[in-house]
Amino acid sequence: MTRRRWLLVGGLIISLLAGYLTMVWFYIRASGEAHAIMFPRVANAALAAAIDGSCPHEPHGDPDRAPAASVGDENRALAQFVDALESLDADQVAAESPPLDRWIDDWRALLIQRERYLERLELADNAPRPRMPSVDGYSVEVRMQEYSGIECAPAEWILDDFDRAGLITSRGEEASVQRAMALPVP
Repeated sequence: MTRRRWLLVGGLIISLLAGYLTMVWFYIRASGEAHAIMFPRVANAALAAAIDGSCPHEPHGDPDRAPAASVGDENRALAQFVDALESLDADQVAAESPPLDRWIDDWRALLIQRERYLERLELADNAPRPRMPSVDGYSVEVRMQEYSGIECAPAEWILDDFDRAGLITSRGEEASVQRAMALPVP
């Protein structure tokens, strides 16, 4: 190969590498901003610590107990957490961007649905599972997991009793659901 050809190939490789690194840099910048929008961070560290400190833990019960007794124990643990959330300083909660109010409302909605489920279970052990509360087709668990900086996301023991059929339950699932909805019906 001639010197001119080597320079041409070398220049092409350097240009491709520079283009690739530029794309990676833009991706990192864009995804960081997208992450901040999709998963807002709780700015007030004391507020985040208070929430994490009162996060409900699965009650340890006897697996042979009646379903209503287990759900009742779980509901009491969840109710203590919701009460702790609702006792947080309202100004601090409202100062978060986006405000934590709707996040707290979602916890309350889960508790209300579980309490209704408990009432049905007390009448019959095979009561139908409650419908997962939703907003615009999204399960509230999506919104509840949006806040980073709070380690307290809804645990499976809280969510297992819910019927999630037809709901979007994660941000990643949204695209696949939209693609499936766009497909023609045979």
